[in-house]
Amino acid sequence: MLLLKIIGQKEAIKEIDFNTLGLLIGMMILVMITKRSGVFEYIAIKLVKIARASPKKIMIYLSFTTGLLSALLDNVTTIMLIIPITLNITEELNISPIPLIITEVFASNVGGTGTLIG
Repeated sequence: MLLLKIIGQKEAIKEIDFNTLGLLIGMMILVMITKRSGVFEYIAIKLVKIARASPKKIMIYLSFTTGLLSALLDNVTTIMLIIPITLNITEELNISPIPLIITEVFASNVGGTGTLIG
């Protein structure tokens, strides 16, 4: 919009929601720190053991978990927490992460409608 001169630079800066940017940057930092601690790997291993390495069960469990988390957190935060777990699982099982991620996105949207927080 700046390049097409629809709005000016001062107006564009005034329209930025810095609270949302702060939340997203903060969550990215928390996810990065949590990933280094090994929590995502631990959760992924537990989930695969419970599902007995069945991709269908893994998809159901991840979707259910995503929906529950979305009811308590915002959707972006939930996806940022679940995707590393999904990528760890799919890498170890040599399956495509795309179907799991798509169902998680849908579950996040559905779960987010359950409460005012979501």
